Amino acid sequence: QLPVCGATVDLGSTDYYFTNLLETRYWPARWTCGQWSDWEGWFYILSDVLIFLSYFSIPIFLLWYIRKRELGKMKWIVGLFIVFIAFCGISHLIDAILFWEPVYRLSGLIKGITAFVSLSTAVVLGITFPEILKYKSPEELSRDEKERERLKELFEMFLKLSPGAVAMVDHHLNYIMINKNWSDQYKVGNERNQSLYSTFDDLSDDSIWMTRYEKVLSGHSIHQDSDSITFNEEEIYLNWKLHPWKDADGEIGGFIAF
Repeated sequence: QLPVCGATVDLGSTDYYFTNLLETRYWPARWTCGQWSDWEGWFYILSDVLIFLSYFSIPIFLLWYIRKRELGKMKWIVGLFIVFIAFCGISHLIDAILFWEPVYRLSGLIKGITAFVSLSTAVVLGITFPEILKYKSPEELSRDEKERERLKELFEMFLKLSPGAVAMVDHHLNYIMINKNWSDQYKVGNERNQSLYSTFDDLSDDSIWMTRYEKVLSGHSIHQDSDSITFNEEEIYLNWKLHPWKDADGEIGGFIAF
């Protein structure tokens, strides 16, 4: 005989609970517990099923998203959200099933897992929230990209139109950018893989200049008001300055020669 709604039964240890997880004989189905009209029952059931389907569609989209995007440390946080949302959906599906199959033990287990995952998600979110606030929205990223392009164009214009000969080189002294005066004075064309060494052949064997390169690439600006250098087998006189530049990570990427 099924116990009536609200009755309690002593079934012993928790081992019995887990080994008989799908036991249904100690509870009535929801249809037989209380006074449900067809409209009330099906409204409850369909609501739970629709919630389940909606909850389960979200993890599918999130899984597709994390496979397409590089999220770094955020990836495992999104993964935690996927598990949390999935178990929330399953708990609603079980609630609908209870109208026919009173698997209350299974329902309790699902709710327990959902509670644990929910609490874990809330704790992790609280810890990582300050870091999450640093992430920019797509609109902010788009504005930043446009601003970077604008600054790049201004920098290129400034460099090309600046007086004197100016060259920007990387760590290996390969040209990144030169202005027109540098190109005209030192006969540097548009060929790839050109460097200061290809412009001034003797500099690669000059210990003084090698020491200067090492110093500027270690973060120091250096200059000389009056100096001479051999170019195209002729000695030319000039004043010069070498200034290091840094990349987005704050690392020295090379230097600018004036």
